[in-house]
Amino acid sequence: MSESPDDALTGEVLSFAAELGANLTGIADAQMLNAALEKDFRPEDVLPGCQSVVVMSLHIPDGALEIMRRGKTN
Repeated sequence: MSESPDDALTGEVLSFAAELGANLTGIADAQMLNAALEKDFRPEDVLPGCQSVVVMSLHIPDGALEIMRRGKTN
């Protein structure tokens, strides 16, 4: 079975996110988000015609967050 163009693009996006250091990456259907979110927070409000939304996360060590909470900087 051959890979569809959508599957190939998804793989490229996930690989690129990993190269950037993302710990977690998700791709969502923009129409589902348009239906679920309030006006001005929907993908179509920011980028009309958007079909997908890519979200990447980066783990921040707990120690770094504690230092920020205390207001300490380098």
